[in-house]
Amino acid sequence: MQTHMIRYFLDKQSAGRHILSWGIWIFPAGCLVLASLLTLTGLTEPLFLQLNGWFNKLLPASVWLHITNGGDGYVAIALSLPFCVRNSRFVIMLMGAGAFMAWVPRTIKAYHSLPRPPALLDPEQYTLIGDAYYGGAFPSGHTATIFFIVALVFFMYQKPGPRFIAFLAGILVGASRIACGIHWPTDVLAGAALGWIISALAYIVFSNWPKQISRSAEFVLHRLPVLVVAAGIPWYETAYEGTRMGFVVVCIAMISLWGWLNVKKTGKAYGNPCEQEISLDDRRF
Repeated sequence: MQTHMIRYFLDKQSAGRHILSWGIWIFPAGCLVLASLLTLTGLTEPLFLQLNGWFNKLLPASVWLHITNGGDGYVAIALSLPFCVRNSRFVIMLMGAGAFMAWVPRTIKAYHSLPRPPALLDPEQYTLIGDAYYGGAFPSGHTATIFFIVALVFFMYQKPGPRFIAFLAGILVGASRIACGIHWPTDVLAGAALGWIISALAYIVFSNWPKQISRSAEFVLHRLPVLVVAAGIPWYETAYEGTRMGFVVVCIAMISLWGWLNVKKTGKAYGNPCEQEISLDDRRF
């Protein structure tokens, strides 16, 4: 039975098998090693102070607040809409592992309850944007959320364009947690690694399950993320004051982009009856 399950998930023709490539694990391993080195050498606080100062000279506080919202679960789903177009597997992984992604960082935070910068530093030493949070520093949940999606994009898309856009979004959100003064660099690095690892696990599981997706299921899956985002526009309140309008603009922009890409891809499919949704089995890393 155990051998059968291993073969099921790591079948020779399965995309899940490619995730075992050592190269895919360089990023989370590097993040964890760097976080460990910062902790062991006592450089976490000096690096935080340096980066916090640099980041706030680079961009104003209002911009960092809008960027940091990208790590909010609801906003992250909106940002992922362009990657959901005619990509049922991406939607299954996003929705299937989404609840687990939200639960893991909170559980770790509750267990460790490590202090955040406002709990240890003098307010004059750094810039605090928004409300002060004192506990539950490790890991950064916002960073974990955005890198969960970054990793999915990396696993699902071979072209450098989508990967670059996703990584840029992840880096900006991670940097914003330091710029806002509520997370240490080690929190951000651990969050990025955690999000990546959970995404990899979701990819291993859902790249082979279910084996086939019916047309009716595809119809629902293609539209489900859009409906979820659209439903939240009237009522969802962002965590930071003054960012509600930015959230609405992002949602409308992403829904519009999803619609345009969907029409574009649908037109190609009609122009070429042989064109189908990209199979995960044909991807190589």
